[in-house]
Amino acid sequence: MMVSAGIGALAHGIVPAETITPTLDAAGTRTAIPLAPVVEESAPVRVTVVYKLRPGGHASLRTHQRDLARARRRLGARSWTAEVGTDRVIEQFDYRDVSEYRRYLSTRLTDPEKYLLDNIWVAACAERPRSRISNR
Repeated sequence: MMVSAGIGALAHGIVPAETITPTLDAAGTRTAIPLAPVVEESAPVRVTVVYKLRPGGHASLRTHQRDLARARRRLGARSWTAEVGTDRVIEQFDYRDVSEYRRYLSTRLTDPEKYLLDNIWVAACAERPRSRISNR
């Protein structure tokens, strides 16, 4: 199987890296969530994102929920949860420390994840999601 996979990669090529590389803004980051001051730099942090949903937004968010959880974990989150309410969803994910979270914002957030977040915001939200970071 490994030999056939290698031959397939040679014949068809590998997906170009530019499809997953981060695109940085003028400040040098690609931030989906603004970084706020925290009490302790070396302590674990929790990021909380509140999505205020438009009518019918639950269905749209639900279709992206598994991809969102997978993306957050792939980008360094140690845990991920989402609490669904009648008019909002509260997403929470944890990082080892502030520097790990900064790496997520500055170098790990790739175009596919950015497009996923944009699709959720456009399709499900009545307004831009609000977020905060705090020590765990």
